[in-house]
Amino acid sequence: MSSSNDLSSVLDKNQSTIFNEIKGLKFSPLTYERYNELLEKYTISNYPSSHLLILKEQTRTLNDKNLSKVISSIKNYHENISPSMKKSLEPVFLETLQSVERFCQRQCSLLDKLTDLVHLLLSEVPDGVLSPYHALLAHILFAKKEYEHGKILYFTKYHKVQQPMNSFTLQLFLYYSGCIALYNRDLQEAYFLFDQCITTPSKEITPQCVAAWKKEALLCLIINYSLYPVSKQFNYFIDLYQPLLVYKQIQENFINGPEKVKFIIEAFSSILKQDGNLGLAKQVVVSYIYSGINKVSKAFNSISVEALARRIHYDKNLLSVGLNKLIKKGLINASFDGDIIVFEEVKVKDKGLVELLFQLKECEQIYEEMKHHLTIREEEQMNKKGSIN
Repeated sequence: MSSSNDLSSVLDKNQSTIFNEIKGLKFSPLTYERYNELLEKYTISNYPSSHLLILKEQTRTLNDKNLSKVISSIKNYHENISPSMKKSLEPVFLETLQSVERFCQRQCSLLDKLTDLVHLLLSEVPDGVLSPYHALLAHILFAKKEYEHGKILYFTKYHKVQQPMNSFTLQLFLYYSGCIALYNRDLQEAYFLFDQCITTPSKEITPQCVAAWKKEALLCLIINYSLYPVSKQFNYFIDLYQPLLVYKQIQENFINGPEKVKFIIEAFSSILKQDGNLGLAKQVVVSYIYSGINKVSKAFNSISVEALARRIHYDKNLLSVGLNKLIKKGLINASFDGDIIVFEEVKVKDKGLVELLFQLKECEQIYEEMKHHLTIREEEQMNKKGSIN
């Protein structure tokens, strides 16, 4: 009955043998209860290594019904393992916990069952020490949209990294902390965290690294009005990896004005939305316009809307709508005199401008209203032509 792919093949073997064999086994699909039998046989006190390895494999049978029991078993193991063994087995323990966390990501309600255990583990980590469990917490808080609670992750000053924090786990922490910072409107912190995620030494380009670059490529245009610099290796990857094409095109066409960027965003809106970056991409357009207005307002006391539109390479009608929005929101101290915009003594309110750039929904609303206004104007012009004919 036993085979090399069956857990029963390792029963009744000593500690060193089961440790080596379980680690390399390709288990056949066994039930959750079968794993429990093995856990009872290889107890924590007598077989700490084997117990954990079996527990790790048991996570492959996770479902909504047994999730709480598996988490309880992991907690029980953590509380009963000796301190010396706990340290040596922590890499396997972390892998076990990550397997559960990945399962829980399917549904936010399941994450609540894991959150308490992660907080328990973090309570044993000294202040100022960055641990692998911080990466799990960052992922959990982002998935649950608890952005305010996540501020402590990136505002804490860490002076030490706790093992087994490898480059992959560190990238996980940096990426999800960056996402939380982005939603908290802490743009500079988000920029720094994504940059660190991209530049963290790793033998391979991870999914977190790619996702961070997508956001950083847009953030750099919004903050610095320039392209985000990358290594030759990553730049080569960008040229070959099709899902990154839209971000590369946005970067390359940024200097050509917002109209071209807007066209690219609309053409690839489904991809940007799937990546969770559509709002951020639209901010690039809004940011470009605000930057252009800011520069012009510092050079001229007044200027025609048409001349301003030419200077910032944008549609006159869309710009008129955008300027009205800026004035109403108090972001620009200016007024209209016919088709002339007159800038007052206070130019662009930089603080208010930055606040608006953080507000994804508000930027998107302005963008859509400007687009809608132009559509109406085009329809009116078409109707007039029809009447003349």
